[in-house]
Amino acid sequence: MKNIKILEFNNDLVFLAKEIKNIIENDACLIKNFKNSINDKEFSELAHLLGSPLKEERNIDNDIIYRVEINKNLDTPTYANTEYEFWCHTDCAEMNYPPDVVMLYCEKPSSQGGESYLIKFDDIKNFFSDMELFYLTQKAFPFKDQFYSILEIDEKDNFLFRYNRLTIDFSLDLLEIEIEKRYIDLIGKLDSVMNENKFSFKLEKNDCFIFNNKKFLHGRNSFPENDTRLLKRIRLDFL
Repeated sequence: MKNIKILEFNNDLVFLAKEIKNIIENDACLIKNFKNSINDKEFSELAHLLGSPLKEERNIDNDIIYRVEINKNLDTPTYANTEYEFWCHTDCAEMNYPPDVVMLYCEKPSSQGGESYLIKFDDIKNFFSDMELFYLTQKAFPFKDQFYSILEIDEKDNFLFRYNRLTIDFSLDLLEIEIEKRYIDLIGKLDSVMNENKFSFKLEKNDCFIFNNKKFLHGRNSFPENDTRLLKRIRLDFL
């Protein structure tokens, strides 16, 4: 599986966390046969070993775990809680500092569809000219009420990704923000290139998928509107 290293679950969560930390420097990690208690004890403990999990009001009991499932009765609707296809994106792209890592535990896969998407900018950078890469590093793209760059380069010369086309379109349409045509054309090209080159795979029951939210974009295919697909999500920052 491209850019994904596969591990088998290990009851020694401290050892497992060390393995994961080494992997997610450059690749994503898929843990098979993850043994998770009814109260998500192992999932939660692993998150705390990897970093500092984020508590969010919409999470279960306002704690660190969120249910990613069809739920159209939320006070604040989210695209993640629909059955629709979700293009490749960064979680919390509109935040000043998006979380470093996303963990997804598959409690119940979709009956059909629902394949996960994954893409790393290193795999598509050759589709873009030096000038286009320069434009992507400019703070010219609206994410709600802030402008950010889509690309940054860290101290190790790695590309860091920040992107969510839905958020950009929301900002342009509802907040009546305008940006230069060259940037509109560029994100159109980015969408096209990502769609043609994304890696697709299906999470199975008891898979735990972990990736760097700033190096990878992720998404998912659509699935039936009455499906009971359930993922549990934890977002965290490195310590």
